Amino acid sequence: MIATLILAAARRGGVACRSFATASQRFEQQENALYSTGDLPGRNVDLFGPLAVRLVKGKGRGYVATGPIELGDLLLCARPAAALHGPVEDAPDAALLMPQLMALRPEALEWPQRAALAHLSDGTEASVSQPPPPFWDPPSAGGAAASGAAAAASAAWPPPDEALARLIKVNAFGDDYEDLAAAAARGAGGRSCVGLWPAFAYFNHSCLPSTVHYVVGERMVVRAVQDIAEGEEVTISFLGRQEFAPVGARQAVLRERWGFECTCERCAVEAAAPPEVGRAVDAAYARVMTELRPAFLEAAEAGDPSALAAAARGLRDADASVRAALKAHAERAHPATATFAAAALYELHELAYAATQLGTGFGGDDGGERGQEALAALSRCLAIVDAVSRGAELHCFLAARLLELASAARGRDSAAAAAALQLVGQAGEARYGKQLGEKLWGALQAANAELAGEYL
Repeated sequence: MIATLILAAARRGGVACRSFATASQRFEQQENALYSTGDLPGRNVDLFGPLAVRLVKGKGRGYVATGPIELGDLLLCARPAAALHGPVEDAPDAALLMPQLMALRPEALEWPQRAALAHLSDGTEASVSQPPPPFWDPPSAGGAAASGAAAAASAAWPPPDEALARLIKVNAFGDDYEDLAAAAARGAGGRSCVGLWPAFAYFNHSCLPSTVHYVVGERMVVRAVQDIAEGEEVTISFLGRQEFAPVGARQAVLRERWGFECTCERCAVEAAAPPEVGRAVDAAYARVMTELRPAFLEAAEAGDPSALAAAARGLRDADASVRAALKAHAERAHPATATFAAAALYELHELAYAATQLGTGFGGDDGGERGQEALAALSRCLAIVDAVSRGAELHCFLAARLLELASAARGRDSAAAAAALQLVGQAGEARYGKQLGEKLWGALQAANAELAGEYL
């Protein structure tokens, strides 16, 4: 039912008051082809937005905006130098890219992919801190300074095994899913992926990223999820689901895997929170992940109502302890502390929503109140993801699920359903942009609605 509702809304132009006339016809055709076929028409090169690689203070090399960027703008659509695919939720090991990269002939790559490959970091301080040549322009357009360096690097390819292994470890990307809705829209099955996209490897991490990234076919897609000013760094998140953790847990992953600590606004706000708040968040997170989540999943699989009720009470108590700490120390906290504390406990809030769906409400209510409780719990989840992971597949799933619940609880023509439909459109624009034709837009959102039932 919900897929039909979204398709109907798209046909009448009712999803988030979308405008389909904001981009050139050529660019619109490219974006529509990307999602309907998995590639760009007639293009073997990478597609770039207003980006340039610069030295970023405290980070080394990274992308900055060379002009104003708007939410939904496509910033990168890149082909891989090497890629492998596997079943959903079973991505191949990045080390398996070694044979492909050993056999790679860099001179066969299109510009600027070849130049991007030539200047990739191997994780050493020297490779990160050296400014890259202006390789984003082809030699004929002023990038001649990069031509000799890229040619020299091509002649030296492949590097020794140990050096290539470091290059893969630092720059490869893997995901248990490509964009599932795009795969469904073009009639393809979902799959996992791992690959080396040279142009993509120059993005730096933030726990509060300004873009979303995902794979469509063989292409790595990067799209802005907020307005970005000229000169501002453009960032991605390296963490995936681990972005929903407290600052200490996130920093531990970043240090172990990539050898750095994040200094983004989110990390700074959490680190500067009153110690009582930080301890409450850490304790609640540890309890959820080591005790309550396993108990909840076990009880759900066993169909044990009493165990589910006990787990739901535990979730409520953990949430209450954090809320109490935030309230007691609100005057000493940053305005965003509560938002980031909720993001660190996203797993708690998603389990609270699941409890309402299994007949054991977060607060123990039943009957008609459970529908309202489910809406409230799902709205909390959606607000968290919009705040720290906008445009993620989860963002689209949660919005679609909220529309379904609001339509069932309040009616398809209710104000609640209309507001939820707007949230579907906002999540979709962050992930897919504003240039898609109405039919494809509706198909993508309908696919996300169907997938939400499977993955939430």
